[in-house]
Amino acid sequence: VRWFSPKEFHPASAAALPPSSAAAVCFNSRESDDCCLIEDGERCGRSAGNASFSKRIQKSISQKKLKLDIDKSVDLFQLQVNTLRRYKRHYKLQTRPGLNKAQLAETVSRHFRNIPVNEKETLTYFIYMVKSSKSRLDQKADGGKPLD
Repeated sequence: VRWFSPKEFHPASAAALPPSSAAAVCFNSRESDDCCLIEDGERCGRSAGNASFSKRIQKSISQKKLKLDIDKSVDLFQLQVNTLRRYKRHYKLQTRPGLNKAQLAETVSRHFRNIPVNEKETLTYFIYMVKSSKSRLDQKADGGKPLD
């Protein structure tokens, strides 16, 4: 089993995984300690661990024919206002000025749910970054500043 820190793992990548492999992927963020797995329509009651993936776990799930799925809802209302503003700025979302946290979180949430994800490309990039022990934040932009 390979354990990943939340910095190495992006939830959008987990949402892009097929249910059979996504079932073994879960991460623990500072905002929430709840597990993100759903079994037969009910949320797992255990606390979340760090993201992990194991062929042994995947095989066990397929043999037992468990109906596990990842909770695709992301609670962006738990994020700080500065984080929501940074997301808005990064994706150049058009909003009226002076939005409160709830309005900003709703706008960001709507955008986040509609981002198309190329599953093959996401998995390939994720595996490359994990194996090379690099973070996207380590890459430099043309001006010498770290990327947002």
